[in-house]
Amino acid sequence: MKLEETKTWLTKAHNRKLLNNKNFETLMKEINSLGKQLNMYIKSIGEPMTNNQ
Repeated sequence: MKLEETKTWLTKAHNRKLLNNKNFETLMKEINSLGKQLNMYIKSIGEPMTNNQ
């Protein structure tokens, strides 16, 4: 779960004032979006192929 690890480090950086609120929120939105996209991709490649494909 590298995305969860990334979220943890972003939160730590934000708490230590290494990231401002705007950058933190932007990066967290990107990470959440990437997670959804990766899940959809993984599901799509895991589906069995039909005769039409």
